[in-house]
Amino acid sequence: MGKILFGKLGDSLRISRLTLTQIALLVIAVAACLCPLARSHTALLTYSLVSGLFDGCLCVMIGLVTYDIVGRQMMARAVGTLYGIVAIPMTLGPPMAGTYQNFLSLCFFVLFCFFFFATLCNEIRFFYSLRNVFDL
Repeated sequence: MGKILFGKLGDSLRISRLTLTQIALLVIAVAACLCPLARSHTALLTYSLVSGLFDGCLCVMIGLVTYDIVGRQMMARAVGTLYGIVAIPMTLGPPMAGTYQNFLSLCFFVLFCFFFFATLCNEIRFFYSLRNVFDL
Protein backbone atom coordinates (compact mmCIF):
# COMPACT_ATOMS: atom_id res chain seq x y z
CA MET A 1 0.00 0.00 0.00
CA GLY A 2 2.78 2.43 0.93
CA LYS A 3 4.74 1.68 -2.23
CA ILE A 4 1.75 2.41 -4.46
CA LEU A 5 0.68 5.54 -2.57
CA PHE A 6 4.12 7.10 -2.34
CA GLY A 7 5.05 5.98 -5.85
CA LYS A 8 2.13 7.97 -7.24
CA LEU A 9 2.95 10.88 -4.93
CA GLY A 10 6.59 10.79 -6.04
CA ASP A 11 5.54 11.05 -9.68
CA SER A 12 3.76 14.33 -9.04
CA LEU A 13 5.66 17.52 -9.72
CA ARG A 14 4.37 19.29 -6.62
CA ILE A 15 6.54 17.51 -4.06
CA SER A 16 10.18 16.56 -4.28
CA ARG A 17 11.19 12.91 -4.12
CA LEU A 18 14.02 13.87 -1.80
CA THR A 19 11.55 15.57 0.55
CA LEU A 20 9.38 12.44 0.58
CA THR A 21 12.41 10.32 1.41
CA GLN A 22 13.41 12.62 4.27
CA ILE A 23 9.87 12.64 5.65
CA ALA A 24 9.77 8.83 5.51
CA LEU A 25 13.08 8.56 7.36
CA LEU A 26 11.93 11.03 10.00
CA VAL A 27 8.60 9.26 10.58
CA ILE A 28 10.29 5.84 10.82
CA ALA A 29 12.84 7.21 13.30
CA VAL A 30 10.20 8.86 15.47
CA ALA A 31 8.04 5.72 15.39
CA ALA A 32 11.03 3.59 16.41
CA CYS A 33 11.78 5.95 19.31
CA LEU A 34 8.16 5.84 20.47
CA CYS A 35 7.80 2.07 20.13
CA PRO A 36 9.01 1.28 23.67
CA LEU A 37 6.22 3.49 25.01
CA ALA A 38 3.55 1.29 23.41
CA ARG A 39 1.64 -0.44 26.19
CA SER A 40 -1.29 -1.93 24.26
CA HIS A 41 -1.95 -3.98 21.18
CA THR A 42 -3.56 -0.98 19.51
CA ALA A 43 -0.39 1.07 19.98
CA LEU A 44 1.75 -1.73 18.54
CA LEU A 45 -0.64 -2.09 15.61
CA THR A 46 -0.41 1.66 14.98
CA TYR A 47 3.39 1.46 15.11
CA SER A 48 3.39 -1.43 12.65
CA LEU A 49 1.09 0.35 10.22
CA VAL A 50 2.98 3.65 10.31
CA SER A 51 6.37 1.99 10.10
CA GLY A 52 5.28 -0.29 7.25
CA LEU A 53 3.65 2.51 5.29
CA PHE A 54 6.69 4.75 5.41
CA ASP A 55 9.09 1.84 4.88
CA GLY A 56 7.25 1.27 1.60
CA CYS A 57 7.87 4.91 0.76
CA LEU A 58 11.54 4.53 1.56
CA CYS A 59 11.86 1.37 -0.56
CA VAL A 60 10.36 3.13 -3.57
CA MET A 61 12.04 6.49 -3.19
CA ILE A 62 15.60 5.39 -2.45
CA GLY A 63 16.20 4.16 -5.99
CA LEU A 64 14.45 7.13 -7.58
CA VAL A 65 16.34 9.68 -5.50
CA THR A 66 19.61 7.94 -6.27
CA TYR A 67 18.78 8.07 -9.98
CA ASP A 68 17.88 11.77 -9.70
CA ILE A 69 21.19 12.54 -8.03
CA VAL A 70 23.70 10.49 -10.03
CA GLY A 71 22.03 9.85 -13.38
CA ARG A 72 21.85 6.74 -15.51
CA GLN A 73 25.57 6.11 -16.04
CA MET A 74 26.48 5.95 -12.34
CA MET A 75 23.28 4.30 -11.09
CA ALA A 76 24.67 0.78 -10.57
CA ARG A 77 27.74 1.97 -8.69
CA ALA A 78 25.72 4.43 -6.59
CA VAL A 79 23.11 1.85 -5.51
CA GLY A 80 25.84 -0.67 -4.68
CA THR A 81 27.69 1.90 -2.60
CA LEU A 82 24.48 3.04 -0.92
CA TYR A 83 23.40 -0.43 0.14
CA GLY A 84 26.96 -1.34 1.12
CA ILE A 85 27.12 1.62 3.48
CA VAL A 86 23.62 0.95 4.85
CA ALA A 87 24.56 -2.68 5.55
CA ILE A 88 27.20 -1.68 8.12
CA PRO A 89 24.86 -0.13 10.74
CA MET A 90 22.12 -2.64 9.95
CA THR A 91 24.55 -5.46 10.77
CA LEU A 92 26.34 -3.88 13.73
CA GLY A 93 23.36 -2.08 15.31
CA PRO A 94 21.53 -4.97 17.02
CA PRO A 95 24.63 -6.49 18.64
CA MET A 96 25.77 -3.05 19.83
CA ALA A 97 22.31 -2.28 21.25
CA GLY A 98 22.30 -5.63 23.06
CA THR A 99 25.74 -4.93 24.51
CA TYR A 100 24.66 -1.50 25.72
CA GLN A 101 21.50 -2.95 27.25
CA ASN A 102 23.29 -5.82 29.02
CA PHE A 103 26.29 -3.95 30.37
CA LEU A 104 25.41 -0.29 30.56
CA SER A 105 21.58 -0.12 30.59
CA LEU A 106 21.88 2.88 28.29
CA CYS A 107 20.24 1.41 25.20
CA PHE A 108 17.48 3.99 24.86
CA PHE A 109 19.74 6.89 25.82
CA VAL A 110 22.31 5.94 23.18
CA LEU A 111 19.56 5.38 20.60
CA PHE A 112 18.11 8.80 21.39
CA CYS A 113 21.56 10.41 21.03
CA PHE A 114 22.10 8.82 17.61
CA PHE A 115 18.66 9.86 16.36
CA PHE A 116 19.05 13.37 17.80
CA PHE A 117 22.46 13.81 16.16
CA ALA A 118 21.18 12.54 12.79
CA THR A 119 18.12 14.79 12.93
CA LEU A 120 20.22 17.78 13.95
CA CYS A 121 22.63 17.22 11.05
CA ASN A 122 19.72 16.87 8.64
CA GLU A 123 18.09 20.08 9.87
CA ILE A 124 21.36 22.01 9.63
CA ARG A 125 21.81 20.80 6.07
CA PHE A 126 18.19 21.69 5.25
CA PHE A 127 18.42 25.23 6.60
CA TYR A 128 21.81 25.72 4.96
CA SER A 129 20.31 24.71 1.60
CA LEU A 130 17.41 27.13 2.18
CA ARG A 131 19.91 29.88 2.89
CA ASN A 132 21.65 29.16 -0.41
CA VAL A 133 18.36 29.04 -2.32
CA PHE A 134 17.10 32.36 -0.96
CA ASP A 135 20.55 33.98 -0.70
CA LEU A 136 20.10 34.92 2.95
